[in-house]
Amino acid sequence: MQPLRYRAFTLIELLVVISIIALLIGILLPVLGSARAAGQAAASLANTRSWGQGLVMSAIDYKDLLPWDGEKDATDQGQNFDVNEWWANLAPRYTDGTPYRDLTNIPLPGDEQTIFIDPVAEPSAAMPDTGWAGGNRPSTGNPVSFYFNYVFNADLNNDTTRTRPLTGNPGYPDDDGVGLEDLPETSSTVLMLEMRANPDELPTTDPFYGEDLDRQKSDGQRFAARHNDGGHIAFADGHAAHFKNSVVTTPGDDYITGQANSYNKQDLIWNPFGRADW
Repeated sequence: MQPLRYRAFTLIELLVVISIIALLIGILLPVLGSARAAGQAAASLANTRSWGQGLVMSAIDYKDLLPWDGEKDATDQGQNFDVNEWWANLAPRYTDGTPYRDLTNIPLPGDEQTIFIDPVAEPSAAMPDTGWAGGNRPSTGNPVSFYFNYVFNADLNNDTTRTRPLTGNPGYPDDDGVGLEDLPETSSTVLMLEMRANPDELPTTDPFYGEDLDRQKSDGQRFAARHNDGGHIAFADGHAAHFKNSVVTTPGDDYITGQANSYNKQDLIWNPFGRADW
């Protein structure tokens, strides 16, 4: 009776198999990483589009007026939470969301999905000086606790001769809104932008590196750079699109006024009534 013989892999064969597996892993990992990044960018684009559509739909119910952009100064920002027509209170009502002031907790990165938060946002370790703190209910006063990844275009109603009074909020110094019919090119006029979550989304050599990010509205100097070196923007016709940060923040001849070294572009209008100067 012949003894049983087992054929084993030689060392060379094992090394070849291991090399093939390593090669396949090297090929697949970047593909999987790209697919994951594309999925995250798609989620952020969907959030931005929801904001644009919510803002436009709210204007239909408010006699063509877009929501109030709110106070900018840190000492006045607490007023925003009280105003029904503030963008963060009004637009979510049209996207199956909750007004910001009615939230039990401030939405933060890592929380369940919400249009206030980009799924891949990674805030800096240093807390903003506005009193940002997880679990605190948004409230009036100074400091005010809040956190946003998407904010209203701060340049939209700079021209007060083109704004009209909002109803129901007497006494607010900037109690005005911009009408959709006042915008000459809705498909190019910026309503909302995705804001950076931390300074390191930009290289330290960038002229806008280090800008304060504790804002409830902003122009393009705080535009995101975490999705393929850029972010997403919602326009006054309700659509949203991706833009490279370098495209948004590179000045040129102003599309509205023709003046040099400004930021209005044919497909990116920040101030529809004058020069966009950051």
